[in-house]
Amino acid sequence: MPELASTTRARLRDERLPPNETRATAPTLINIWAGWCGPCVDELPLLQRVAERGEVRIVGVSRDVREAVARDSLRTAGVTYANWFDPDGQFTRAAQSVIPANGVPATALVVDEQIVAVHLGPFESMKDVAAYRRFD
Repeated sequence: MPELASTTRARLRDERLPPNETRATAPTLINIWAGWCGPCVDELPLLQRVAERGEVRIVGVSRDVREAVARDSLRTAGVTYANWFDPDGQFTRAAQSVIPANGVPATALVVDEQIVAVHLGPFESMKDVAAYRRFD
């Protein structure tokens, strides 16, 4: 699994993230999304609610080419969980053996440094996310 800090160009949030974000001991959902993707943007508030519950860590990776588009989407959705900017797709390409590089949204569940499940397409409810977490 590629490390976010070494494969993305810029953080979309101001605070620093630990250098080994994907090595968290808590289950982590890594959500690859884009501001030009309607289902991605629709999913952001749901992922924010999941992050606020604290049962699983959420990390977003934006595929937007323009950082302003990603920032506007996050601000509009009220997202406060960690997000990274991947305009050239470097992170996405590094993970393409398990996450298709050409599809967003896509979410990987990482447990103990391993991707244990991949969800393609948007989550539509808390129930969807809870069912997905059964893999951790």
